[in-house]
Order: sequence, then structure tokens, then C-alpha cells
Amino acid sequence: MWSHGVSREQIYEMLENRLVVENRKDRSARHVVIGRDNNGRCVAAPVPPTDSPTIWRPVTAWPCKPGEAATLR
Repeated sequence: MWSHGVSREQIYEMLENRLVVENRKDRSARHVVIGRDNNGRCVAAPVPPTDSPTIWRPVTAWPCKPGEAATLR
């Protein structure tokens, strides 16, 4: 996340306004969470499954690519 310029706070903020989509095939995380932080920046974070359906553990995060940002519209 840090190497992509995304902070932990942005991840927490984007979880307030998010959409979960399926990830591309053959990826370790089956789903990607896409959302906006409190400043309106779009963030994407792949999340692999955990033992609990209420726990999400992002493996990385990055500013949204144009297609990911379009998914939120």
C-alpha cells in the first residue's frame, strides 16, 4: 500500500463508501474493494478470503485505474 501512496486511513475511509467486485481470474484475492476516501480519491484494494466473513485483510491497495473509477459511477 505504501509504495502505491495509499495510507491505512484511506483504506478505513473508503470502506465507508465501497463496492466489492470480483477480481480478474488467477489472482490470489477473489474480490477487489473499490471506494472513495473522505477527500474523494478512488482507492482499490484486493481482499483474499479469511476465516471470518466480517474480516477483510487487503493485501495491497492503489489509486484506482480509470476502469475501476468508472465502476463506482
